[in-house]
Amino acid sequence: MSSSVSNKFRFLDLPAELRNEVYRNLLSTKYNKRFDEVTCAFFYDLQLSILRTNRQIHTEALEVFHDNQFVRITCSWLAFEDLLAEAKFPLIGAKYGKARNFTEHPFKQHHMAVILDYMEDKYEELFITAITCQEDVGEFCKMLYYFDCSSPGFNQHLFITLAVQDPHQPRALSPEMQRSLLTPFGMLKDLEGAQFSGYITPSVALEVQEAMAIPAPTPEQSLEHATVLKDAGNAALQAGNYPLSISKYHQAYEAMHITVDGRRMIIRLEGFSTTLQGGMYDGQRLDHVRHVLCARLNANIVLAYLKMADYHNAYFWGCRGVQGLKNQNGSSVLSGAEKARLYYRRALASKGLRKHGSAVEDLEEALELVPGDATIRTELKVLKKLVEGTRQKRLKAALSS
Repeated sequence: MSSSVSNKFRFLDLPAELRNEVYRNLLSTKYNKRFDEVTCAFFYDLQLSILRTNRQIHTEALEVFHDNQFVRITCSWLAFEDLLAEAKFPLIGAKYGKARNFTEHPFKQHHMAVILDYMEDKYEELFITAITCQEDVGEFCKMLYYFDCSSPGFNQHLFITLAVQDPHQPRALSPEMQRSLLTPFGMLKDLEGAQFSGYITPSVALEVQEAMAIPAPTPEQSLEHATVLKDAGNAALQAGNYPLSISKYHQAYEAMHITVDGRRMIIRLEGFSTTLQGGMYDGQRLDHVRHVLCARLNANIVLAYLKMADYHNAYFWGCRGVQGLKNQNGSSVLSGAEKARLYYRRALASKGLRKHGSAVEDLEEALELVPGDATIRTELKVLKKLVEGTRQKRLKAALSS
């Protein structure tokens, strides 16, 4: 009897540092952000039920929980919920009602409060108060930025109030933490107004205001900046710094309002066919230029992964590039050589994954686009011989059995 009792596991018998690690895995926003492949959206899955276990665990876990940097967003604009849903923005919690505060324990403690007033809509009938965290403030600001891009004039009716302070006592956070919370708001332009309150260092508030005053880049500037970043990626690629080259290529996508997050790609703005005026792309169509740049970035990302012998990622990006050729009308502005490059590099990725049949198909496609390319022709000949040799071996094995 005593033996069975002694063999029972007691969580509170673990050392404090191990218990804290368990709490972090259950309650930290860094460890509990999930991606729903059905809705293609992120969400948080914090295991708050542990706070109801007993008094000691509640006290210990709550201390770890408060290491999160929560941000409270309140808005009286009724379309705010639709905007969040459209942008698939991750929330930890949300409440609807007359109060502007999210008072339910434990979310009442937050590092920053954001209040959005649209067109002086300050009626008390319904407020939407949402909780997110510092890690997603940048994505939240991007959501507002791109909504203004697609609905010109939106920001001119938007007044933002930003309040920052230590959630545990009335004092200022460190300037570094203040910047991590406030700097993303510098991308918002042409606001009706912005008010800073709480315990904010004046120099930090001034930095954000100065960033807000800088005009958003024009399409011409965005494409030229993307080209500079692409060229920097090419230089890193030639120097053998493949991770840096991929990072620069991702930044080039971002300059064109396309976010790359792992294998996810979010096209923020699309469908523009305006004619560019001035700069290196003067007279060309915006969507054509962006499509060409995207194809080149994609092909070079494949090459970088091939150089690292990361054939799975090379094949993934190769498929993305080839699919882009099939989906985009702008592919007509690509040369046959550029289209062939995508097929050829995906073929090399398939070869690395021992998908020789798929590699042969891509090489044949590439050769149709550039019939005189000796490199593609030689690679195709080698792979066809390899595929035939494999077929003969399988046939011989089947006959002998």
